[in-house]
Amino acid sequence: MNIHSLENQSFGSNREKYISGYNPRRNPRHNVDAIINMDDATIRQIASIKTDYNVEDNKHKKISKYILAAVPFAAGIASALLNPAKSSVLGKNISGISARLLNGAKSTAFWGVLFGVAGAVSEGRNFLEKKSPEFENLTKKNPLLTFLGSVAAFAGILALGTKAIPKVMEFAGKYIDAKAVDNLGQKIVNTSKRFNNNKFIKTITKNAKDIKDSKYFTPLKGIVKTAIDWAPMTLLWGSIIHEFNHRNVKRQEFEKNYSEIKDYQHKLAKARIRELSLQNDFLMQDIKNQEDIKLIKTPLADIN
Repeated sequence: MNIHSLENQSFGSNREKYISGYNPRRNPRHNVDAIINMDDATIRQIASIKTDYNVEDNKHKKISKYILAAVPFAAGIASALLNPAKSSVLGKNISGISARLLNGAKSTAFWGVLFGVAGAVSEGRNFLEKKSPEFENLTKKNPLLTFLGSVAAFAGILALGTKAIPKVMEFAGKYIDAKAVDNLGQKIVNTSKRFNNNKFIKTITKNAKDIKDSKYFTPLKGIVKTAIDWAPMTLLWGSIIHEFNHRNVKRQEFEKNYSEIKDYQHKLAKARIRELSLQNDFLMQDIKNQEDIKLIKTPLADIN
C-alpha cells in the first residue's frame, strides 16, 4: 500500500529534520512500525527536544542569566552614587571616593550572596527534577507553584543563615588576634586616604561634582536618582518576568508538539491497519490461500 501522502505530513518546517527517528522525511519505510510502537516516554523526550529547539531555550536562559548578573553591579553602582560618602570597615571609618567604592562593593557582595543562595535553590530543584520524573512533571504543570516554592526555600535558607552567621562570627572571634585586625583596619584607612588624594581621582571627583551641581543637570536629578535607585529591582523583576513568560511559552509549545507527534503516530497506525487489511484481502483472493486458511481453521477431529 502506498502511504506517501502520510509520509509527506510534517510538524512544521525543515528545521525538524534534526529529530532522528521521528521526522518522516528521513525515515525509510521500514521505520514506520518503530514510530507506531514508540512509547509515551520516548514521545515526550522527542517533544521536549523539539520544544527546546523551537523556543530557543538556551538563548532565553542566557538572557535571564545576563540580566541577573547585572543586578549586583547595578546595586553596587546605586549604593556608591546615592549613599553618603562615608563607610566603615573593621571598625574604622573612611570617607570620600574610597567610601563610595566600598559601599558599592558591599552592596554588590550582598546581592552576590543572595544570588548564590538563589542559584543553590535552583540547582537543587533541577537535581530533583532529573531524579524524579513525577517532580519534574509537577513543576512543568505548575510554574506558579514552583516559583512560590523556590521563593519559600530561598527565604528559609536566608533565615537560617541570619541565625547562623552571628554564632560563627562569635566562635571565630575567639581565634582572631584583635590587635592584628586593628592594624589591618588602620592600613585600609591609610590606603583609602592615599587613594582619595590621588590627582587623577581628585580630577574625576571634581568633574563629577561640577556635573551634579550644573544648572542643566538640576531638572534631571530626581529622574536620574529614581532610575538609579530602582535599577536593581527593575532588572530583577525583568529577569523573573522573562523567565516566567518563557516557561509558559515552553510549556505550551511542548503540549503542541506532544499532541502533534501523538496524532501523527495515530495516523500512521491507522494507515498501517488499512495496509494490512488490503494485503489480507488481496491474499484471500487466491483460491489456494482460501483453502489453506480453511484448513487451518478446521479442527483435526473433523478431518479424521
